[in-house]
Amino acid sequence: MPGVSERDFALYAGMMTSVYQFHDLMLARLLHLASPDATVIVVSDHGFHCDAQRPALTGAENPMALDSAWHRSLGMICAAGPGLKADQRVYGASILDVTPTVLTLFGLPVGEDMDGRVMVDAFEETPGIDRVPTWEDGSEAAVKDEAFAPTDRAAVEQLVALGYLDALSVDAEANAAAVEWEAALALAKVYLSSQRPSLALPLLEASYAERPSDPRATALLAQCLYTVGRAADCAALLQEHSTAETGNPVMRAILLGSAWLALGRQEDAQAQFARAEALAPGNAEPVVLRGEGYLALSDWDAAEDTFRRALAADADHVRAHDGLAAAHLGKRRFHEAAQSALEAVGRLNFFRERIFASGSLWWGWETTPVPCKHSKPRSEWSLASATPTAGRPRSTASSATATRPPNTAGPPRRWRTKPDAPAPR
Repeated sequence: MPGVSERDFALYAGMMTSVYQFHDLMLARLLHLASPDATVIVVSDHGFHCDAQRPALTGAENPMALDSAWHRSLGMICAAGPGLKADQRVYGASILDVTPTVLTLFGLPVGEDMDGRVMVDAFEETPGIDRVPTWEDGSEAAVKDEAFAPTDRAAVEQLVALGYLDALSVDAEANAAAVEWEAALALAKVYLSSQRPSLALPLLEASYAERPSDPRATALLAQCLYTVGRAADCAALLQEHSTAETGNPVMRAILLGSAWLALGRQEDAQAQFARAEALAPGNAEPVVLRGEGYLALSDWDAAEDTFRRALAADADHVRAHDGLAAAHLGKRRFHEAAQSALEAVGRLNFFRERIFASGSLWWGWETTPVPCKHSKPRSEWSLASATPTAGRPRSTASSATATRPPNTAGPPRRWRTKPDAPAPR
C-alpha cells in the first residue's frame, strides 16, 4: 500500500477489524443489559476510508484538512425496538432526522424549526407527529448565542484539544482571528455541501484573500467556482497554485480535470484524471471522472469499462453506479440501466435525478420488466441507510444544478422519458 511500510502494515493491518469487533462486543453487552422494551439506535454520520480509498499522504498536509480527507461521505443508522420494523431498509435518512425521530419515539413534539424529519418508514404503523414552534425559549437562545466568543480562551483551548484549531498564540486577538477564519470556512463547507454555493462564494473569497497560501481555502474556493459555473476561474486559480507543495495533489488534479471537462478540453481533463489516478492508485474518484468524460463523448463502451473499474475499487461509489446506468442506457440495455440506477438510489436516496430516471427506464423497456433485486428491501439490512453528512437538499431544484462539485454528482445528462427519446449524452 502506497505510503505504508511493510512493518507498519504487519503491525496495524488488523487494527480496525479488532476495533469493530470490540465495539460489537460492547454493543452486545448493552443489549443484554437493556430491557426488552428498550429502543436501540446506532448511528454514524460518516465512515472512514480504508484500503486503497485512504487519502494519499505526502507529509506536507495540513492536519485539519487531512482529518476530513479520511471521512467517507456515507454514514449509517440502525434501529431496533418496539413499534419499529424489523429487517427492513429505510431510504433517505439523514443525520438531521435522528432528533425528530427520537422525539417521536418518546411521544414528544418535533420542533418546527428543525431541519430534519421523522423517519416514518421505520415504524410499523405511521406515528402521530405533534409539533411545537421550537424547543428553544428566550433564555436558552440567549445562552446559545453567548455560549462561545472568539476571545474566550477556554473555548478556544477546547477546539485546539479537539483538533479543530492550531495551537494557541500568546496573542488573544490572533486567536480570535483564527477562530473567526475557521468558522467562516466551516460555514462555507456547510453551504457547499447543502447545494448553496452562492452563499459559500463570498465567504470563501474573503477567506482566500486573507490566507491565499492556505490549501484548504484554495481548494474550497476552486470547488465553489466550479460549482457556480465559473470553470475558467476555477482552472485559473488552480494553475496559479500548481507548484504549491502543500494541499492535496489528488484533489487538485481532480478539480482541474473537472474544470477542463466543463470547458470542453477533453484531452487536458483526461490527463489530469490520469495524474490523479497515478497519485492515488485505487482511488475511485478520478476513475469515475474519466468515465464521465467518456459519457460526454458518447463513448459508451469506454465509459462502461471505466465505471466498472471504479466500482471494483469502491462498490459504494454512487456516481459510478449512476454513470454505469448512463452507459447501459446509451447502449439501449434498459434492464441493466435500471438496475444500476437503483443501485445509486439505494445508496443515496437524495439522488433524485436517478429516481426519475429509474421510472423512465421502466417506460423505455421493450419487454415486460422484471423486478430488480433492490426493488424490495433486503432482509440482511436492518434499517440501514446511506446518509450524506450534510443532510438532504431542500428541494429537487436545488439538487439539480447545472454544474456540480466533483464529489457530489456528475455532469448533467438528459434521460429517456419515453421510448422514442434519444439516449443520454
